[in-house]
Amino acid sequence: MSEPDWTGLRERWTRAAIAERAERLEWAHPAMERAAAAFWELRNAGWRPAEYYPKGGGMFLAWRPDSPMPYKCKYEGTWPDGQWWAYIDGDVWPDRPVLWRPLPQQIAGTAANNRQ
Repeated sequence: MSEPDWTGLRERWTRAAIAERAERLEWAHPAMERAAAAFWELRNAGWRPAEYYPKGGGMFLAWRPDSPMPYKCKYEGTWPDGQWWAYIDGDVWPDRPVLWRPLPQQIAGTAANNRQ
């Protein structure tokens, strides 16, 4: 009986694993493209990456991809060791937003100050 070709067998298993992984992720590419398009649409509409939140400790609007609507958020502590807090439906939750923008009244106040 001859010795099995272990190198060839390993190569076949590796190729099969790579093909299977690509096949499993194939469905995700269109969803990722839509998510990226939505992200850039929000960026173009004035939303900014969460790392650039206002450092003054005030409230701002925040958004995560798993959230259907923006919500009020606040960062407490000193960057980067503090914590984001989401204020949703009368409750407070630890959070990790992706995008932020000022609250509507903050935008209106800034516009009024710019007119003076």
